[in-house]
Amino acid sequence: MVATKSSKAEKPEELVYHYCSLETFYSIVTNHTVRLSEIDKSNDRKEIIWIKDFIQHAFTQQFEATASAELLEKLPTLAFAKLLEATLEDFFGKSTWYNYLGCCFSKKEDLLSQWRGYADNGAGVCLGFSKRQLEELSEQKQQAFMVEEKLAYPLRWPSHGDVMYIEMGDYRAEGTTARYTGWLKELAKNLVASLEDEDGYRQEEKRMYGADILGGVVAAFLQSPLYKSKGFAEEEEWRILSLIEKTRELPGATAGLAQDAAGCGSIVRGRNFVFYTDWKFAPAQKNKDATDMIQEVILGPKCKACPQDISLFMRANNHLIAAKDIVLSKISYR
Repeated sequence: MVATKSSKAEKPEELVYHYCSLETFYSIVTNHTVRLSEIDKSNDRKEIIWIKDFIQHAFTQQFEATASAELLEKLPTLAFAKLLEATLEDFFGKSTWYNYLGCCFSKKEDLLSQWRGYADNGAGVCLGFSKRQLEELSEQKQQAFMVEEKLAYPLRWPSHGDVMYIEMGDYRAEGTTARYTGWLKELAKNLVASLEDEDGYRQEEKRMYGADILGGVVAAFLQSPLYKSKGFAEEEEWRILSLIEKTRELPGATAGLAQDAAGCGSIVRGRNFVFYTDWKFAPAQKNKDATDMIQEVILGPKCKACPQDISLFMRANNHLIAAKDIVLSKISYR
């Protein structure tokens, strides 16, 4: 009897799920790799830049809440506003110095929207990866690039994490977004206070708040792949990440932060060049606890492969997965 996916099945450890086509599944299993590609070239056109829009909107809101009508008219001409816009463009623009590579997982298994969007419209598979092993792999791969600088925030980028889903203007959010809101509120308050001085405009032009802006924008950029619109909240996404440098002509404060993009692979997808890197993971036999990175396989509602063939294929490629953990989707989608 062929097993069907049961949501009540007990698992020895926490899993995260990667939906993909049968061809991608074949590549993952035979090569023992997971592929991280440029996140901002995914199906969400606001990837990475969502937090930039959040910052611009939040600063404007904070400034408007504090400034007089006369100062509000001057906002577009202020050196601070121009510098903030230019710094955001440096890190979030099309010609940015850096970019993120990532591999995306969902905390939800056997989800119809994921089958449709990422697994060949249901003809692919859903792979249950060990979250613990992915965390260990990402930390190992990225440890060499983790650095800290004396900026407004620690210059530290995440190797993995849950995606947070926020709405524009939701400044009550906890965690990192609250930090950005507090930072912007303080900047706006100080800026308004200096501009209200008799010689305030010239002081503002001179001071420029450069260090505060750079520190805050860098901190926001480093967290940017972990923020998305609430419209994607159903996906309950979790990611592993890698930061790449697209040019070596960088400011001294940030040079050498990440992997040189010239060492990455590239493909053409969606009429665009996409950089990627493949991370190799060890076969189960070489793991200290002899557990496989892939601990569950769910065949999509339109997948024509049978569990027996999948089991044989995985064993032939040194994956230790029990037959009971290769199951059919319970969704009747066709």
